[in-house]
This record gives sequence, C-alpha cells and structure tokens, in this order.
Amino acid sequence: MRIKQIAGWKAQKDGKIWEAQFKFFMERAGFSVLKIPDGCKRIYFGGRIQLRAVKTPFDWVCASVHGNLFCDTKSIDSDRIVYSLIEPHQLKALVSLGRHGNKAGYICYLRKTGKVYFFNWDRLILCNARDSISFKEGICLGPPEKLEPHLIF
Repeated sequence: MRIKQIAGWKAQKDGKIWEAQFKFFMERAGFSVLKIPDGCKRIYFGGRIQLRAVKTPFDWVCASVHGNLFCDTKSIDSDRIVYSLIEPHQLKALVSLGRHGNKAGYICYLRKTGKVYFFNWDRLILCNARDSISFKEGICLGPPEKLEPHLIF
C-alpha cells in the first residue's frame, strides 16, 4: 500500500510540473491560456455544509489567431495512451466541442519518447477497453521546452 501511495504522489507531482510547463510554453507560443480550476460543490449534510469534488470537463481552453483549442493534459511514463487513462466525461465534452469545428483532445507528454503529442478527439473516441493509442497516431509537438502548438492547426 505504501509503495502505491508514493507512486501516486510522484505521478501527481510530475503532472503538476507538466501543467506549469504547458501553460508557460503555450503562452510563449502566443496563445491565451485559461486553466479550468478544480471543481467542488456544496452539500448540506447533517446541518453542515460539506464540499465535494466535482469532475471538470477538461483542463484547458487555449485561443490564438489559429483558432481555439480545448484540451486535457496528461504526463505518462510510456509511449502510448492506454484506454484506462481516457476519462469518459472528458471525452464526451471534447467530442461535443470538436464536432463544432474546434480543436479538442488530449495533449500528452509521453516521457518514454521525451516528446509531447496531440491526440484529437476523433481518434480518442475509437479507443476500446484493452486498447491503446501509440505516439505514432498523434501529432508530434516536439519536446516540452520547444513546444510547437501551432502544428495542431
């Protein structure tokens, strides 16, 4: 149990670092970037107010002269996205936005390759249980420190 907790804390820390890098490099590339904050709602229970976590549809809204991008970021110690990492509520929101002509999907830092890839909603929706998506099926945006998000458009 303790080893799993430590691994979970490390993954969270790596994810937070990647999100900070993502925001910095997207802004440097000329995008306006809005991070959707973690959500919570108030529940009245036993005469007291309790706060409960609420899942948000995705992490980021990015806009530039190229267009709008709605995305979730992932940092993965692999060279592929496995089905279990695709959140159904996020995919539903990204598909809805993508079908209206926006760019929408996952931007993943695949640590095994050392590069960042964009996976569009129309590929994510095809992923089934016991399936995975290789980095070769995404759009390579380069290493994190030289991110080229305009390649999505």
